Amino acid sequence: MVGEVFVAALAGHLLGDWFMQNNYMAMNKEKSWLTAFFHAAVVSLTMITTLSFTEPSYRVVVLVLVNLVTHAVIDRRTVIRWWMKNVQQWEPAPFWGTLALDQALHISIIALTVGILW
Repeated sequence: MVGEVFVAALAGHLLGDWFMQNNYMAMNKEKSWLTAFFHAAVVSLTMITTLSFTEPSYRVVVLVLVNLVTHAVIDRRTVIRWWMKNVQQWEPAPFWGTLALDQALHISIIALTVGILW
């Protein structure tokens, strides 16, 4: 069951973050909390859709809420820019580096949340 939930959540994340994101969200989520949360809501709704094929549970609600909040915070890029500058010592941070770190954080949070809840 854990594997099914993780795969469903990951599929929802990837579809929502890449396929459902429009240009406005991509260009403005770093500048606006409202846009960041709107984008995170789109990703979360996509996750709800893919997770609907697994067991209905309060844990799905918790997973989606954790994703909603953390996705918006990560996509504002404050944490990523700090990490790239102070830990990896890349300034300015290369696009591919921020993209890789962004996805690593999102996927790690999904994996940890699924692992803790299931």
